Amino acid sequence: MPELEFLSSPEFFRKWYAAFANGVDKHIMQEHVKAAGCMPWHIFTWGDVDCISGDEALRTWFNIAKGEDVYVFEGYDYEDGVAEVRPNDKIELTKGMKNGNEVFIAALDFSWTFVWTHEGYCFGPYFCSIK
Repeated sequence: MPELEFLSSPEFFRKWYAAFANGVDKHIMQEHVKAAGCMPWHIFTWGDVDCISGDEALRTWFNIAKGEDVYVFEGYDYEDGVAEVRPNDKIELTKGMKNGNEVFIAALDFSWTFVWTHEGYCFGPYFCSIK
């Protein structure tokens, strides 16, 4: 387990954007990702970020990094929330999904991410790997 058992949400998303939104046009980031009412996962819908979506994304996440610790951010508090470190095989998406929350899961080295959106299967889930 890493020294930190959590990251503040601003630090988590700074690292998340650096890993997964690197190369997304600045205009798209300003207008469709970071603007009021927009969501970080919009990099997958607006930013042409190569990813897997839907059932394939869910299957990929289920089969990756079993037992490894990961960062988990759940909710919408992108400024004052936290991303906790949890074992990947012990994460239950159903609680977050039932609450209509965003759920962001990322490898501790930010080499992959899985995102369950509040939109359910209309948009997402998404899996992206930078390896």
